[in-house]
Amino acid sequence: MTYSHKFGSDWIVSPEIRFYSQTGASFFAKRFLLPRTNMSADYRLSPFGSLLGGLTLTRRLNDAMSANFGGTVTSQYSNDPILLTVPSENARATSVSAADMTVITVTFGFTWTF
Repeated sequence: MTYSHKFGSDWIVSPEIRFYSQTGASFFAKRFLLPRTNMSADYRLSPFGSLLGGLTLTRRLNDAMSANFGGTVTSQYSNDPILLTVPSENARATSVSAADMTVITVTFGFTWTF
């Protein structure tokens, strides 16, 4: 969802938010004890979710041109953790997922209408 709000005749502020969630495929598992007709261990079929928040500021330069600057932060996670073990005696094993990450994006744009 994005909402654009105009300030004066030259400025637009556009906050945005996005939520995404998917359940795992019925034929997904990390391990299968017995063969099945349909089965996959592809992590992209596991449960997954993401949340994005962002803000863009647009400035009208004249009747034909505008410039914008924005940024977003996306956090995504999966319910398919992989247990990592560390070869040290004192270290603790930790679980991570190939999908777990936070991404920061910065954008700059220029629009020219002719």
